[in-house]
This record gives sequence, structure tokens and C-alpha cells, in this order.
Amino acid sequence: MQYTLHDTFNDYIISRHRTLEGAVRADLAHARAVRRHNGPTSYIPTEIRCDGKRLDDDQMESMQSISWGIQTGGAR
Repeated sequence: MQYTLHDTFNDYIISRHRTLEGAVRADLAHARAVRRHNGPTSYIPTEIRCDGKRLDDDQMESMQSISWGIQTGGAR
């Protein structure tokens, strides 16, 4: 499986990852970089895809729990 971080506004692949956690970390880092460069209310809509397809409900739930763990310092 390959996960991609996809910029949905510009229809562009930002990065590719072997794990969902890697893709989630890249998504959070990308969002921080956009806010740092363009201001605190700036964002670029992104989506994580698995093998070019949208994530299913189970993968979305995993992504949310990974994201929560990273943001609270619980996952490493």
C-alpha cells in the first residue's frame, strides 16, 4: 500500500508514504508550514489517499486517532 498526501485545491500530490502514520505526520507538518508562511488562518485543503483512492471509514478512524495522538504527544 502507498499513501499519498494530495492537495485537493491544486490537484497536486504533495508527498508519498509507506504508512498511514507517515502521511498523517506529513499532513500536519504541511498545515503548519502553510500557516507559518501565509498567516494563522491560512490553509490548503488536503486529502490522504491509499493507492490513489479515498480512505474508507476504518482508515479515516485510524487517521483521526493517529492525528490526535501526534498532536497530544501520545504517539511516537
